[in-house]
Amino acid sequence: MRRAALRTQGPLRPLWALLFGALVRVLARSLRAGSENAAYVRGSFGYGQPVYGLSDIDLIIVVPDSPRGQEGSREAVLQRWKRLRRAVPLLDRLATVSVYEDEGLADAAGATHLTYGLDGSARAARFFGRDLERTHYALGTRPGLYGPMSDWRRLAGPERRSVVHPPSGDDRWLSAWLELQCWWRYAFSVAADPADVHAARICVRLVAEPARIWLWMAHFERHRDVRGTLESALSRLPEEEAVLRRALALRQALPKSPRAPVEEALAWLVRISSQLARRFASDVEGRGVTSVRLFWTGEPDLALAAPGYASLLPLVDWRARALPEPPDEAFTLLEGDASDPAVLASAAALEGVGRPCPVLRAPHLLIMPTLDLSSRPLVRAVLRAVQCRATDPVSFALAESCRSAEFPNLPGWSARDSALRAVAEHRAWLEVDLPHLGYGPEALGLTFTAARAALFLETLEAGDPGLPLTVRAVSELLCARHQPARTLVEEARGHYVAWRLEGRSPPQGTTRAFAELVAALPAYAESR
Repeated sequence: MRRAALRTQGPLRPLWALLFGALVRVLARSLRAGSENAAYVRGSFGYGQPVYGLSDIDLIIVVPDSPRGQEGSREAVLQRWKRLRRAVPLLDRLATVSVYEDEGLADAAGATHLTYGLDGSARAARFFGRDLERTHYALGTRPGLYGPMSDWRRLAGPERRSVVHPPSGDDRWLSAWLELQCWWRYAFSVAADPADVHAARICVRLVAEPARIWLWMAHFERHRDVRGTLESALSRLPEEEAVLRRALALRQALPKSPRAPVEEALAWLVRISSQLARRFASDVEGRGVTSVRLFWTGEPDLALAAPGYASLLPLVDWRARALPEPPDEAFTLLEGDASDPAVLASAAALEGVGRPCPVLRAPHLLIMPTLDLSSRPLVRAVLRAVQCRATDPVSFALAESCRSAEFPNLPGWSARDSALRAVAEHRAWLEVDLPHLGYGPEALGLTFTAARAALFLETLEAGDPGLPLTVRAVSELLCARHQPARTLVEEARGHYVAWRLEGRSPPQGTTRAFAELVAALPAYAESR
């Protein structure tokens, strides 16, 4: 299959280009089904650099806001795509289709997950309190290096996108680091399966895409095609000439099904990611930091039962604060070279819901391997993969045995921005999702993370920033700041720990009462 797929890149490539171009047009025509609907293609097909047979056809249909069930509506287009896939199963391997309404597209492209709603122009919660089937998350996770929708090419229909402006100022680092996280997730995949049909092509992209990020962040250079990116990087990074020239040669050799140079690609990825982290730190130097005390008493404080791990640390990064699993999430520091495919693959195999997050260290980086490439919002790997000190000050502080974390005063990553985002998400969960889903054990856990978000914001506004990292620390800080709540808080904590360690479900009455207490905290009550 691998050779069959890559024969499309040989002398008959122009013929394959015609065939795939016709397929894209037929799909777009079949799915639009309305003169007001617009069809776009993105990614490698969007800017003319596909590897036919390997590159996915990423098709986007944008429709006017319309009621469910109406001809040409989002649901109608999705149903049409479902029928096409049922009739031609091969389409599942060749194409992915996303369907946006105008309002949904504007909402998705308006801000990253880290900055959503902070300007007051959008709904405050992106993950909770929503119709998940009608909400789009990919653009918030990976907005695009040069701006949302900048790699889309219109195929048919009226233009339904708003004007795309390249990110500027500190927002450039928001887009750049989210893009880097995406490519690290592909690195985990290729390390686990270096013989995969896509492995050689992914190795080329693992060299080219971080180089593209570097050229944009360090020199304001914009490049679309892989070859142009690599050739420009040759002149800018002469010390990396060998790996860049081999990536160019590998790209040319793809029709011959070459062996994937996974070790070399990973070694480059670690080096260039470390350079980007240093560049990030240099660019934001002088913006100032907010020092936040970290409250916890040590590993026995953690409610997570994880036998077999030598040591655990609380995982309270942006993702855990704003879109958590039930606490206490934890991570464990592993020994090993992050550029070694075997080390990376074995670490990724340890990752999973309910387990501590495996973390490898590299210069200026924390690397969080996973084998889950899904972009669904509740996948725990999203917005992680690779972190630097600015993007995850809490984990860096804990890894270095520090009792405070230095949050950079940057949009999205600042202590205040991240606290506001955490409160906004938990407010929607308390008001919309919790009454609908009920007061089970997971609800009690998320009520503790809601309390943590409120306390974090409360201490920031009081001028004495503090972040409780564990359920015990949340309980103690909550009791200290709101004395009348002590009995209920301690009862809720006891039931929660009993559920995590022994499987005993807490009384729903306790969960409901604790949720009412947390919803009355200033961070939530004052917003209403």
